[in-house]
Amino acid sequence: MSLAALAAPLVALAAGLAAAPAQADVAWRACAQPQGYQCAQVPVALDRSGGVPGAVSLNVIRAAASSNPERSAVVALAGGPGQAAAPLATDFASTLAPALTNRDLLVFDQRGTGRSNPLTCGAFQRDSASSLTSLANQCASQLGAGRRFFTTNDSAQDIEDLRIAAGYEKLVIYGVSYGTKVALAYAAAYPQRVERLVLDSVVTPEGPDPLQRSTFGSISRVLGELCSRSACRGITNSATSDLRNVVRKMQRGNLRGSFIRSNGRTASGTFGRDDLLSVLVAGDLNPTLRAELPAALANAKRGNNWQLTRLVARLSGLTASQADDEGVNTALYAATTCEELPFPWARDADARTRDAQLRAALNSIGPNAFLPFDRTTARESTLLALCEGWPNAGPAPVVNGTLPPAQTLILNGNADLRTPLSDAQAVGARISGSQTVGVPYTGHSVLGSEISDEDCAKRAVQQFFGNQPVSQCTNADNLFTPVPRAPATLSGAPTVRGTSGRLGRTLATVLLTADDVRRQILGTSLDFGRSPRAVAGLRGGRATVTSSGTQRLRSVQYIRNVRVSGTVPVRGTASLSVRGGGAVSGTVRISANGNVISGRLGGRRFRLTFANSSSVRDTSLPQVEDVLRNWKLRNAG
Repeated sequence: MSLAALAAPLVALAAGLAAAPAQADVAWRACAQPQGYQCAQVPVALDRSGGVPGAVSLNVIRAAASSNPERSAVVALAGGPGQAAAPLATDFASTLAPALTNRDLLVFDQRGTGRSNPLTCGAFQRDSASSLTSLANQCASQLGAGRRFFTTNDSAQDIEDLRIAAGYEKLVIYGVSYGTKVALAYAAAYPQRVERLVLDSVVTPEGPDPLQRSTFGSISRVLGELCSRSACRGITNSATSDLRNVVRKMQRGNLRGSFIRSNGRTASGTFGRDDLLSVLVAGDLNPTLRAELPAALANAKRGNNWQLTRLVARLSGLTASQADDEGVNTALYAATTCEELPFPWARDADARTRDAQLRAALNSIGPNAFLPFDRTTARESTLLALCEGWPNAGPAPVVNGTLPPAQTLILNGNADLRTPLSDAQAVGARISGSQTVGVPYTGHSVLGSEISDEDCAKRAVQQFFGNQPVSQCTNADNLFTPVPRAPATLSGAPTVRGTSGRLGRTLATVLLTADDVRRQILGTSLDFGRSPRAVAGLRGGRATVTSSGTQRLRSVQYIRNVRVSGTVPVRGTASLSVRGGGAVSGTVRISANGNVISGRLGGRRFRLTFANSSSVRDTSLPQVEDVLRNWKLRNAG
């Protein structure tokens, strides 16, 4: 949960706006940004029963097609709940281009977020030592009784009001993550108005499950795919087995480990099962985290926590000098999620009673439901802590789980733990006429996350709107393969092919260090949407990144006490020095194409030439600019 600084109080909703739209009466105007689009504010009733006065002004952006004979529009829905969609308009337009040849695009911030009367809670805006449960209670009080009108059903009705106001006959609904739940609610309520559905990273109509059982049930499969094709050879025989081993250690108490901050200084901390689960789930949006996990678990099983501690520290932004962009309206997230999810407690119970009811519910569920974790991990969920303190303002919303027949394309990442493939398949089984495509090695928000030469999801969208059979993925490769286990000392390092002994291990250490820095820069770029100013070494030192992308390593330690310094340009020859930890001191130069390494070690010159760069270093990683191309859309969810 990000505690963002949010705008505009709920009382602004009672500003005397019209309660309902009339047909085709939207006053479109040219947008200042994005250029070439039309903007409007469309009022919809806050409470459609009329019991609570006031309205919400929906912030809407439209890209009009040159020809739209069927008066149809594609409505693109972001996730969260609480994520603004309007800033993603151009990204949606690019991704959904095959659907827009003769249809308009409509993008709007759902009620309570973005520029659609965003909710705000002072409790979430200030630093506080209070528990999340207590803050949620304060937030609910600050929002007042109107907090009950920000459910999925309310957003689905907003779509219908917008359709009428803009004068469309039918809609194609595209939703990502939570947006799929809104899309399904609209389809269930207004099946005659749905032309097609595209569901990316699917939330079930009743979901998500507050106890995350489909997430826990998918972990072994996701780790199995990550290690398929012998990708974990030399790292571990079973990443799932290693995970169970580490979880058992944590049942006896949190683990302690050290990590390096972005300033090069050593810090330490403890982490538990909930942190480990967070690393796993964060891998949905950042595959570099997932790629480092098998080695980190294998080392932690042996008592070496450096790699695993760094992964946990990365989630808090402690290993890179970069600030995060808050993307979810926390007050809206709480208002929607806590009011409508099926929590295992009575809606009218207080926080203490809810906690007792939650524990009883967990104890009634067999422990295998949470493997390779346990009931305690499920209990420590941030979502449960938040909503335990949220007093419900009204009855539970009615969920219409009957899904009508519709031309539906379902896209889901095989490696998605937030919205697992099993949930997508279950929804697909309920929609006659649906087609489900599981995308290998891909996590959450498929159309923004797939990074492969096959472009399977993009091809599926083109086929779907071209009225062609949708083909499954066949040739996907994992560009973020598992990294090796980091040796503690030089004696445990491998040797570069064609070399041996201490010199060979020294060369391998230089290459491993440079590759690790490159991975940290790429991973941090995926976290924040831009290249970091600096990243930390695994066991010491730091690397800074210039505006042109040149990396400057400063006593970076990947293997204990072996210090690597120097410059790695974006293009051109890398020049690095190595010393300490038993390594052969000297300089190493790596050619731009990676096929030649040369230099002077121990006072002797050397030169090695390889037929391909993969013999020297990992060449599979994409460039930063490639993985950031769809960064905003990747994080829509």
